[in-house]
Amino acid sequence: MAVTTSIYNALKNDIFTKAVSLSADTIKCVLYDVNGTFVATATTYATTNELATANGYTQGGATLANKAVSGTTTVKWTADATQWTATGAGFTAYNAMLYSTTNSNRLIAHIDFDGAKTASGGGTFTITWDATNGIFNVA
Repeated sequence: MAVTTSIYNALKNDIFTKAVSLSADTIKCVLYDVNGTFVATATTYATTNELATANGYTQGGATLANKAVSGTTTVKWTADATQWTATGAGFTAYNAMLYSTTNSNRLIAHIDFDGAKTASGGGTFTITWDATNGIFNVA
């Protein structure tokens, strides 16, 4: 299965207007319980179809740690792996979304897992960002 990352139009605008800092802003990662479709024109985080607060997941998502922007020819954005520890029955997610709480909950990127990913009770649901290409990059 191929994981696909798509960038929202809102991020493109926010980079050019200096409204967002991918390294300094508080960036959250949320999980969704349906196999949603990426809509490039969406602008702000909403809880529609987000996993419910239960079984180790809390709506609003987890904060990305150690974010960095690096490179000159190819500029990439990286962060530490994002994870949740499942409790009880665990949970299943089909995709994730990144947004900036610092920038009025504006959307950054959508990550399609290409199918259901499950964490059973006691297990860890981990998104490990690509070490070579980052969360995404611009060449």
